[in-house]
Amino acid sequence: MRTFLIISFLGILPILSNAQNWSSIDQGIGNIDYNEIEIFSFDNKLFAGGVFTIAGNTPASGIAYWNDRQWLNFNTDSIEYKSFRSFVVYKEELYGFARYTSPSKLAELVKYEKEKDAWSSVPNSEFIVTPSNGTLHDGYISNAIEFQGELYVAGSFDRIGEKNIKSSVAKWDGQTWTPVLDDDEDTFYATTITDMEVFQGALLISGSNFHFNDVASINGIVRFDGTSWKTLELASSGPPQAHVIQLEIFKESLYAGGRGSIIPNDNQSYWLVKWNGQEWDGIKGFEQDDYNNLSRITALKTYGNHLVIGGTTNGRTALYSVDSIRYIEQNLNDIISFYEVYNSQLYASGYFRPSYGRGVAKLINLTEIDSLQTNFNLYPNPSDGNFIIEYEIKNKSRAITEIFDSSGKLVSTEIFNDLEGKYVRHINIEDFPSGVYIFKIRTKDFTESKVFIKN
Repeated sequence: MRTFLIISFLGILPILSNAQNWSSIDQGIGNIDYNEIEIFSFDNKLFAGGVFTIAGNTPASGIAYWNDRQWLNFNTDSIEYKSFRSFVVYKEELYGFARYTSPSKLAELVKYEKEKDAWSSVPNSEFIVTPSNGTLHDGYISNAIEFQGELYVAGSFDRIGEKNIKSSVAKWDGQTWTPVLDDDEDTFYATTITDMEVFQGALLISGSNFHFNDVASINGIVRFDGTSWKTLELASSGPPQAHVIQLEIFKESLYAGGRGSIIPNDNQSYWLVKWNGQEWDGIKGFEQDDYNNLSRITALKTYGNHLVIGGTTNGRTALYSVDSIRYIEQNLNDIISFYEVYNSQLYASGYFRPSYGRGVAKLINLTEIDSLQTNFNLYPNPSDGNFIIEYEIKNKSRAITEIFDSSGKLVSTEIFNDLEGKYVRHINIEDFPSGVYIFKIRTKDFTESKVFIKN
């Protein structure tokens, strides 16, 4: 590995060599240079939503999915979607927020019907904004999450179906929409809600300009336990635009990324901070010293033993593992909006230029990132097809090993009935074509993956 020093919104970081890390996915999504795409893994598909009319070489109306071979659209002969976003799994089913090209059809919550491979409207779930002249307009969902057995949504709306909603947050039990703290004594409002996450039994909401009860104009994070709101004692001060953009749980702590977070008892501003349930810490290497720098963290995702971090500086990706920060050399040339893990591989979406996958890219070269998963060892790597795996079983368990090729196709499976203890096994794939493969092992205690090369 060769090491350079760079200065970016991620601080001073070592760079991983091998420039070709990201690969385009069947010519990507969309037909313009800058097009934000949201990606979400469900039902062995990688769903993509946004404002687009083409996926790969296939016409698509705001929604498509990748099946490891090609982009496929949905049967939209009678319905044309203008955009799709805010994918969420609620009670093991996939939902999304759809807007339509027809001005007569209001934006609404929709549900994925796996048997039909199609989307259907959720009754009484139109999201509406009613201006003073009484004309109905599309409302907007920015985030959705399951919490305490109900689906919580946040965005910009004052009515859902026939239900009036004064606040920025509502919940749905599968039948009925209910405002969240939307009465005369307890009210909640936020100019912008950027993310939601469930941590230690409470719903955490990030954004800017929160108003609730007698507290107003808070930028940062608020906590909802199902009954009442509280601040999380994170001051996103500095200029008005300073705020938290992304939340992610990693190694039993809550991480918050964005622009300009100042933690209690620390005058230093950070792009990335974490909360262990008791106190905040700023992450070294992510200090922010210049508020005129418009860089910010816009995407966080747990991947193996790393927190993947992306932002607005040339599509750069960092891998954080508590005691180290690594940087993937090849960037995506613009803004990263989302990361997603699909078939054990990392995908990114954002405002990418056509040469970088037009909205969606896949990380294909991890041969030098040897600590993404550490519960087992695989060597030598690369090899001629003969390699060794070492792993430890703490409780009696089957060990299932799988090998996928670079397209994600399963090419080999073995099952071992292990007792407790350490195991060393020889794997032979000499007859396989040369190329990049993914080795995955599953036991009762852990699931781990490693990328390897067969010469």
